Amino acid sequence: MNSHLDSIGRPAAASPPPTVTLLERHRGRLRGPAPGASKAEGWIELAYVNSGNGFLQGGLQSQPLRPGDLVLAPAGSPLRIEDSKGDPLGLYTVVIPRGVLARATVEPEGLPAGRLALEGPCASHVAHSMRRLLFEQSRSDPQGRAALEAHTIELLSSLPAIAEGQAPAESSSVRRLKEGPGQERMQSYVSSLEQRFFEETTIDQAASLLDLSRRRFTQLFREVTGTTWLSHLRKLRIQHARHVLTDTRRTVQSVAFECGFDDLSTFYRAFKREAGTSPNRWRQDHVS
Repeated sequence: MNSHLDSIGRPAAASPPPTVTLLERHRGRLRGPAPGASKAEGWIELAYVNSGNGFLQGGLQSQPLRPGDLVLAPAGSPLRIEDSKGDPLGLYTVVIPRGVLARATVEPEGLPAGRLALEGPCASHVAHSMRRLLFEQSRSDPQGRAALEAHTIELLSSLPAIAEGQAPAESSSVRRLKEGPGQERMQSYVSSLEQRFFEETTIDQAASLLDLSRRRFTQLFREVTGTTWLSHLRKLRIQHARHVLTDTRRTVQSVAFECGFDDLSTFYRAFKREAGTSPNRWRQDHVS
């Protein structure tokens, strides 16, 4: 895919690691590690539109791009992403070497190339998947890299169904949260929040996830954590936001999305409430 991501270039490497890489591009600038190989060597790219507006150009055809859209471009694809004037696109691009696909049962030729306009549960599933990939990449350890690869393959495997408007079924880990007594379910759920705090959800959805009434969910959550669901979730999200702001050059808008906030003003208010200052000021004070 010949998008603005290519203007930065990708330095050659003697032995590029066959691993998944996420790149952030916002307002014409690329942020994040550049992969060490070119599309000629078999890269597949999956671009998620996080903000702004633009167009997907392919031959004589042009399609509008809006937040929530997904673009899949196989190696050598003639597709090109362009900005709308005055409202540039914010993109996350997942760069996937064919070596990753070779270790799975995903056939690149069977994937829906081009633009996928997502709505409803399908849009929520893809947004969650992108947040999951960003979270795993931020861990920067072997376990995180393995999880990044596994979740990428899982997302790719779901694309044919998503292209038909069919959201994937609940994962086995989600189904396990509905097993056992209420107190046990809540303890498992609270533990799982360390790895899923970024999911876009409400307290009613969280209660439904555990097959509990809202009142019972609220009661059990306070018994297990000593605080409210919203306070605990906000603490986990802002804790991760501090880490990302300090250790990366990602934009504040991207950090907000990664931590589960769809609204930037809500992120600013939550961050100031937890950290006592703004995200930009935090970065200035903690990055040398």
